Amino acid sequence: MSRKEVLKIILTFFLIGFISSGIFNVVHSKLKLRNSVTEYSVIDKNYRSSYSTTFMTYIGKSLVPINQYHPEEWSINCQGLDSRNNVQDFKFYVSEEKYNDTNIGDVIYKQ
Repeated sequence: MSRKEVLKIILTFFLIGFISSGIFNVVHSKLKLRNSVTEYSVIDKNYRSSYSTTFMTYIGKSLVPINQYHPEEWSINCQGLDSRNNVQDFKFYVSEEKYNDTNIGDVIYKQ
């Protein structure tokens, strides 16, 4: 292997490491900001009823329908301020009971 090829390999590994490190730092800082929010205000509530979808797929040479069931879903949309006073939006999937007990404008504290 020539010196030029070795340098290309080393440079490639360096670039992969540098890019990976940058991506990790961005993701980590976003998660850290999300975890810094301790108080959320409920701004919206959403309910989605159950439904089914069907898609077609081949099994061997036969076209077969595949049915998929999607259960009911309850969610609340919240906003909170992070440690930098930036508004962060969150969507929490909750139980039916929690959905019914929560009103728009309620404040939820992180436990």
